[in-house]
Amino acid sequence: MAMNRLEERNRKFLTYWKKRREHKRKYVALAGVWPLFIAILAYLWTIDLKLPDIDVVQFGLQIIVYTSVGVWYGLWSYKKHEKMYQELLAAKDTEQA
Repeated sequence: MAMNRLEERNRKFLTYWKKRREHKRKYVALAGVWPLFIAILAYLWTIDLKLPDIDVVQFGLQIIVYTSVGVWYGLWSYKKHEKMYQELLAAKDTEQA
């Protein structure tokens, strides 16, 4: 029973990642965008939502840092998923042979 559930999970991952892996830039960009929203919210929270108090340099720096971390996470996640995909394909090929 557990083996069938694992095989089903691997099959779902293979079909999911087969589609996603074709668009690496899109995958990384989407991972890099969500920290942008977090940066905006965090900055607005630190200035207590007083819009005239915006320091453009600090705000820009915060956006750059958060977006860089998001892109790094996107690349790391992509490589992790790709490695798992390749391992499952190799296991599937040896199983069929």
